[in-house]
Amino acid sequence: MKSGHNKNKTALTRTFVSICAASLIGLGQANAAAPRSGAQFDLPSLVVLASAPATQGAQELLKGAKGAVAADEPRAALAGKEILDRGGNAADAAAATYFALSVTYPNAAGLGGGGVCLYHNTETGVSESIDFLPRNPSAGGAVAVPGAVRGFALLHARYGDSDWADVLEPAEILAAKGFPITRALAERVAANAERIRADIALSNSYVLPSTLIKGAGDQVSHVELAATIALIRSQGPSGFYLRSPGTDLVATNTSAKGKITKEDLRNYRAISADPTKIVVGNRTILAPAGRIGAGTLATEVLGSLATSDAGKLEPAQGLSASKSALDSALGGFGVSTAMPDDFGSTSFVAVGPEGDAVACSVTMNGPFGLGRSVKTAGFAMAPAPTSAAEGLSAAFLMPTMVISDDGESLYFVGAASGGREAVESAFYLAARFGARNKASLADVMGPVPSSPTDTVNAFYCSDGWPERPRSCEISADPHAYGLTVQGGKSSSGVLDFF
Repeated sequence: MKSGHNKNKTALTRTFVSICAASLIGLGQANAAAPRSGAQFDLPSLVVLASAPATQGAQELLKGAKGAVAADEPRAALAGKEILDRGGNAADAAAATYFALSVTYPNAAGLGGGGVCLYHNTETGVSESIDFLPRNPSAGGAVAVPGAVRGFALLHARYGDSDWADVLEPAEILAAKGFPITRALAERVAANAERIRADIALSNSYVLPSTLIKGAGDQVSHVELAATIALIRSQGPSGFYLRSPGTDLVATNTSAKGKITKEDLRNYRAISADPTKIVVGNRTILAPAGRIGAGTLATEVLGSLATSDAGKLEPAQGLSASKSALDSALGGFGVSTAMPDDFGSTSFVAVGPEGDAVACSVTMNGPFGLGRSVKTAGFAMAPAPTSAAEGLSAAFLMPTMVISDDGESLYFVGAASGGREAVESAFYLAARFGARNKASLADVMGPVPSSPTDTVNAFYCSDGWPERPRSCEISADPHAYGLTVQGGKSSSGVLDFF
């Protein structure tokens, strides 16, 4: 077995604690480019209710589909689809989906946060784990140094085909022109009403003149955020870290007991590494790199499930086995079973037409981060990993994949975010498809005990992608309000946004 499962337990514990930093122990515009017209994009699908057939659950990949996207918020998935329709690949679609999420689902994907992505290409055989988690400033403090902009810029620079400006344009359009709130966002806004009312910028966005909290169907726009995205679009990540958004973050974070400096922003780098690999027969399970807590956890749990053949069990028994393995691993690392109800995280997957795939899980380390915004730049700040129980979120960001031993076939692409239930499900799904235990994705995803804050999005090909696309299915979490879309085809999934 080519995995880290047999590493010394002490070394695993040391890595898990040190890399997640004490987050696990402590549990633990003036110079913005003008918004472009967006006329080249399909604005009705991005801003207005889509008119595609309303269906729900796992969907088979249609003949001739140009890849697929699944995400927890519908309009963001549609942004990824726009890029696939225009000839983009999985890296392009993933970046477009993320930046759209920063507009339409900022409770979990704001520019103040970060995350981790897995990438695999069946043509080149390249697999990579990219870590851009929110990190502690050099001087400490309560506010995290954001990593998402660096992370998706790195993913796109290494593997994207589309122009960077085109990838960010759907998000800029959504922020500038506004959009009706979907049920996905409305539920998180309602659950965090008190936090929203306490911040001027969040209140301006999500509280009506009547003082009622906005709900599904109410209009929202983010002009300041649109200007920030315009800077990122025109100047790359330096438009965020070294221009007015970064300067404003440094000036604002002190009011939230933060100590971020310009040097912290200048020095932040996303880190690429080999993913964790668990070999099961002639298939390989990929998970985040072992240098971060999620990868250390995956090594321990997936190694245990592979050794016990848990992947050959049906959902009820397999999920139980995954829960036991996760409980054992967390207990060994000294992590409390008491966890926040909402980590402020989300996940999505993107698959390209040429056999490339990306799975990402991102977080704000709490719903809407700290609940404190950089008003002039339009995004909320995230708590530093060591400053709150939500700092444990990083260990529960779990993108996974299952590939053939030669890397030429892709069988499963999944991404989980939230708490224990989502990660338990992600581990079971990876173990099951790694063990070549065929099933309908709907049959396996149905029993997954998730929620709008604990979600799993997945792509599955029983006979391998891209060789046999008719064996493929894509599913947004059936217990949430997400969406699956196929490039070049009608949208599928939960299209009743309101």
